[in-house]
Amino acid sequence: MRKRLSGTTLMASIALPVLVAGATPAAGQEYPTRVIRLIVGFTAGGNDDYVGRIVAARLNERFGQPVIVDNRPGAGGNTGAEILARAAPDGHTLSSVGSITLASGPSLYPKLAYDPMKDFAFVARVAIGSNVVFAHPSVPAQSLQDLIKLARAQPKTIRYGTPGVASLGHLTMEFLQSLGKFELGHVPYKGPAPAVTAVLGGEVQVGVGASSAAIPLVQAKRINALLVTGAKRLGPLPGVPTIGESGFPGVEVTNNHGILAPAATPQAIVKLLSEEINALLRTEEARAGLAARGLDEAASSPEQFRRIVTAELARWTRVIKEAKITAN
Repeated sequence: MRKRLSGTTLMASIALPVLVAGATPAAGQEYPTRVIRLIVGFTAGGNDDYVGRIVAARLNERFGQPVIVDNRPGAGGNTGAEILARAAPDGHTLSSVGSITLASGPSLYPKLAYDPMKDFAFVARVAIGSNVVFAHPSVPAQSLQDLIKLARAQPKTIRYGTPGVASLGHLTMEFLQSLGKFELGHVPYKGPAPAVTAVLGGEVQVGVGASSAAIPLVQAKRINALLVTGAKRLGPLPGVPTIGESGFPGVEVTNNHGILAPAATPQAIVKLLSEEINALLRTEEARAGLAARGLDEAASSPEQFRRIVTAELARWTRVIKEAKITAN
């Protein structure tokens, strides 16, 4: 069933029309009127990318317009966020973003070209995800505590790869090093897949990456999972402990994945998109697909998603400052 928003309904919701070419459909037109671009701030293979693709498929089916996923990696996801902030607020440009990108950006990038709480319309949270810390099979470590012992004996000798500077993987490992008093060497890559490939090839000994990228390789026994970063174990990796079970009770690092639009996007469009995404998350197919990649379905209203990111912003501002994490 295809669903669109009529121009009459749309215009009734706009108190002050946005004077941007093409941003406000004329009365009688429908939304969407053309291709929808859905930006992902990382390369393919990670949780933001997967979330973006299942949402794109849903909107494509429901709206009858192509929804194109546009991977624009860089600066820990902030390149994609900056593109979204500059886009016309007409509902034809969206983004799949993790809360960690929005929450860490202001502390890590003093000259950030957007304000995470002012420049976006929060559409809906989709899922909660965590990372997996894993190692090449040649590394004599089966747990985080094993890795800590090795690292303390050889400070900065062991190198770890992540999907990029200021990515969730980078922040996770910097946070763990601060807690565990050990030091590794950071090697950033241009996305989840290259970071995992680097561990597979022995270019780096340890990796931290999205569950969706790591799970298949752990199951195939090509890499060894040391821990997962969420509050609970992942269904596809039931034998892998959490941070809390690895010596740091009460500690967890997760990412709230959701959909954003530019600020000033008409509320009628935001409401329609939110309803469609939440309907998607009520389907067994979507829930099963998320679970297979270590993601928990986490539907929300736009207001709830905004409150979640506000809380994450406060948390990560504090963590980054206390742990002295930098984007360098």
